[in-house]
Amino acid sequence: MKKILEAVTKEKPNADTLQALQQILKDKLDRKKVLLILDDVWEDNKISEWENLMAPLRSIQTGSKILLTTRMRSVADMVTGVMRSRKDYLHLNGLNEDENCMLFKKCAFGGLNPEDYAHLLSVAEKIAKKFRGCPLVTKIAGGHLRSNVTDEHWKNLERQLEHLEGSTDVIVTTVLRSSNHHLPEQLQLCFRYCSIFPKGQKFKKEDIVKMWMGSGLILQTEGGTKRPEDMGER
Repeated sequence: MKKILEAVTKEKPNADTLQALQQILKDKLDRKKVLLILDDVWEDNKISEWENLMAPLRSIQTGSKILLTTRMRSVADMVTGVMRSRKDYLHLNGLNEDENCMLFKKCAFGGLNPEDYAHLLSVAEKIAKKFRGCPLVTKIAGGHLRSNVTDEHWKNLERQLEHLEGSTDVIVTTVLRSSNHHLPEQLQLCFRYCSIFPKGQKFKKEDIVKMWMGSGLILQTEGGTKRPEDMGER
């Protein structure tokens, strides 16, 4: 709710209690036509929290819209139930097989000519089929494979995905785990360090590099030709 208020008022709210935040939001939006966008929502079992969030919005003007994106039908059902409003679903289909394969090759080969790697094209097609037209997974996997265009690297991912069944979330997790596993140990530690921040936390690149340095995660190279700051910038 604080983030919504901040977006509306362009400043951080002074109130801390739920009741105070609800009242401020109600006063700001009362009888106004608004468009509220809630992106990538997952919570479908916290109806009381949704009630608290939606309560100040019941006085907004007729014609206002709430646009919610989610991978879970249960989330959309719960929110429309809380708002007691009409729901219109727009289901986004994935890419077709040819489109997804084309996207994967573009991400995996980058500026390289795929025809120069004909021995990998069949592997690429098999991998792309596992992503069921999901462009997010396709781009992540393609970027991962682009770092090492070799038979061993690509077929290793193919083997990991070969007998994998389940939702796209399971496949995303597998691809990300594989990507992280092939990073240098030093970079793995830097990525793990970022897990201490809450989701959506924003920070400057220079600040996170200094944190890595302060924690001893970035050390000067043996030859001493690069400063830790330069390595962190990479």
